[in-house]
Order: sequence, then C-alpha cells, then structure tokens
Amino acid sequence: MKIDSVQVESARDSSGRYANVNSPKGSIGGRCADSLLTINWEPEARTIEALVVLGIPISVIESRVASFRNYYLYSQIREISWDARFVYHVSRQWKKSLDCRKAD
Repeated sequence: MKIDSVQVESARDSSGRYANVNSPKGSIGGRCADSLLTINWEPEARTIEALVVLGIPISVIESRVASFRNYYLYSQIREISWDARFVYHVSRQWKKSLDCRKAD
C-alpha cells in the first residue's frame, strides 16, 4: 500500500511528531495533548523511585527539580509526559557527571 506523502506530512502535529489523525482534537495517539510545564510541577513519587533504581542518589534528583522547572517554564516546550522528560534529563546529567569523574 502506497501512502501519499501529503497525507503523511499533514498528520504531523505542530512539534513535528506524527499525530493520530483519527484521534479527537487535543489528543495525540489517544493520549492527552502536549502541555506546557506548570510553575508548581513536581516529579511523581514513582518517577523519583525509577531514578533511584537507576542508581542516582535522591540528593542529586532533588537538586535537579528547580533547575529543570526553571528551564522548561521559560522554554515554552510542550511535552506529553514531564516526568518522562525529567527522567531523561536527570539520568543524562548523572551520566555526564560520572563520565567527568572517570576522566579525572
């Protein structure tokens, strides 16, 4: 089956992701639409637990919340899951800090 490239491009949402064209307006692939981070956002307990399981100390996780919130509040980036973005952000920063220690 050949897919028309015009249809494919029109299925992209404003962030460049492919949206489910059959989903109701305001949803993407059956999930809630992307949203901006709110000023009172905090990671869920299960998000913190997931980072601890990855070996990241709770003190490091807690120290990243404010900088993460400040960055994304002003960036106007939209996300489906801010907790998933936080896991990615913290784990990446943690890996960088470990790599720097190994280089010393």
